[in-house]
Amino acid sequence: MISEVSVNFNFGRLSDKIESIINKYLNDDFAEQVVKASKEKIKSGKVTPALKKSTIEIRQKRGTGGSRPLYETGALHDSIKKTSDGIQMAGYGGKHLKGYTTVKASMIPQKKVRKRNFIETAKTSNDKLAKDMNDALIMQAPIVLKVGKR
Repeated sequence: MISEVSVNFNFGRLSDKIESIINKYLNDDFAEQVVKASKEKIKSGKVTPALKKSTIEIRQKRGTGGSRPLYETGALHDSIKKTSDGIQMAGYGGKHLKGYTTVKASMIPQKKVRKRNFIETAKTSNDKLAKDMNDALIMQAPIVLKVGKR
């Protein structure tokens, strides 16, 4: 029979602090870290899926070349910026995040283009959020409930 139960967390305490934790997370250079990590992902060519052969050939015909997804001219990369409201980028960046169909005037008309998630969060930001939430959840001194015979 269990005679003692120890509880070392308090969801009420986390609930009281969650709004300030999230606001701190969003305001403490989070957007700047997302911008930096996202730009690095694009520039390094780590965005998936990889370009198809036909896209690489189209780039060669245009004279831009390269095989890095979303980095033909660097315009999308260069447009990603932190603002007072969060993050902004060239409008077509949103199309790439969701996927889209090319227009009729395209070199490959009415082609479905798969989504490419190039938005990246920095691991340090995620770790900091997790630590702050854990600190708010865990109590310094556990509550011990003792069960005794009557």
